[in-house]
Amino acid sequence: MANLSDEQRADQERQFAQARELHMAGQQEQAGQIYQQILATDPEHADTLHLSGVLCLQRKQYPRAIDLIGQAIAIRPGQARYHSNLGNALRDSGQYDAALASYGQALEVDPRFIDAQQNLGKAYFDAGEAEAARACFEQALEIDPDFAPSLSGLAMVLQQQGHLDQALAAYRRAIELEPGRTEFRTNMATILLQTGAAAEALDFCNSCLAAGQQTVRSLAIKGIALAELKHETEARALMDLDQLIDMARVETPAPYDSLAAFNRDLADHVAAHPSLLRSPPNNATRFGWHTGELAHDDHSAIRALKTVLLASVNRRLADEPADRAHPFWAARPMRIKLNIWGVVMESQGHQLSHVHPSAWMGGVYYPELPPEIDDPAQAQAGWIEFGRANDEFYHHSEPMTRVLKPAEGLLVTFPSYFWHRTIPFQSNRRRISVAFDVVPE
Repeated sequence: MANLSDEQRADQERQFAQARELHMAGQQEQAGQIYQQILATDPEHADTLHLSGVLCLQRKQYPRAIDLIGQAIAIRPGQARYHSNLGNALRDSGQYDAALASYGQALEVDPRFIDAQQNLGKAYFDAGEAEAARACFEQALEIDPDFAPSLSGLAMVLQQQGHLDQALAAYRRAIELEPGRTEFRTNMATILLQTGAAAEALDFCNSCLAAGQQTVRSLAIKGIALAELKHETEARALMDLDQLIDMARVETPAPYDSLAAFNRDLADHVAAHPSLLRSPPNNATRFGWHTGELAHDDHSAIRALKTVLLASVNRRLADEPADRAHPFWAARPMRIKLNIWGVVMESQGHQLSHVHPSAWMGGVYYPELPPEIDDPAQAQAGWIEFGRANDEFYHHSEPMTRVLKPAEGLLVTFPSYFWHRTIPFQSNRRRISVAFDVVPE
């Protein structure tokens, strides 16, 4: 620990409290700057190292997160929360055995630390060990029978195991305990769709929308429920795949002398990125790699891409309809930021159907594609399809879909609540895309 005077130590703690408050408020850039200032004068400030690591974890910068939290643990090994968050970073980077060990260390420090027990259940679930996950959530509920997140975790396992009635009961109890946690309602709505109870699912979605929370997931599920209930006019208006999906050819951005040069630099940067992780947990990608956050990279291709993306977003905002009653336009944020990540797929690569729950608008840019994308014999292999969620949700309707052919230099933007997937392809060449979210700031 740095040799600071009492006055310097008090000033440092004021700085830390300010940074932590900014961090909790979602102002990551400002919080990160203050964390760096503190560590510049006191490199062994354990709480700052820990929260700097948590910030990197939130940005999916897993190696850096693991390093920083590990430094904090070396200084203060008796902090159960440090061990638990190290486990989170290890789990999210796919290092399940190491994550399980970290959660175990957290529970050795504090056997009743329910967050660690909860996270242990999540790690087992992500690793495909449903029974072990179920035991962890049940153990957490022995510590606190009214801990709603563990009820939700248990419901998640029960849903996967096909015990839908028990899963519904667990979610109902979680909602009773924390009625403001609207993700419980949207999770419950997905089970109701599985059971064919579309009307009740729609009610849950509308209650979330009325509260102004979980808007993306609520709209995504609502679109299915409306179709299932044969409310076709309302369903088509909400899921307007023709009007709300935008495609644009990108012009050569500065400082590049050709679009091909920009695409090559961008693709190579993504393919060599140190944060690349193969099929990360809780992610839709199969047979491919994901980067962490790219928006903060000091690289000419990323700077140029951000300029291109912001220009595209501003163009869409300038073209918005005068009537903003549609849920997509009604949710337009006053201020935005970009989250950007790269995806490198190999043969058989694809993405399962998903939405972007933290964003207002999503998008994808294609800097490099295999030649098979243009092969008619491959029947839309490697193309992107909008509108189709998991097949288990549909009992009385066929989803409205739109399939788009990628092209190098093509930028596609769409409402973040639109279900979308990538169709598998066969090739010995890589398929590189850069996806992004337009997030309310």
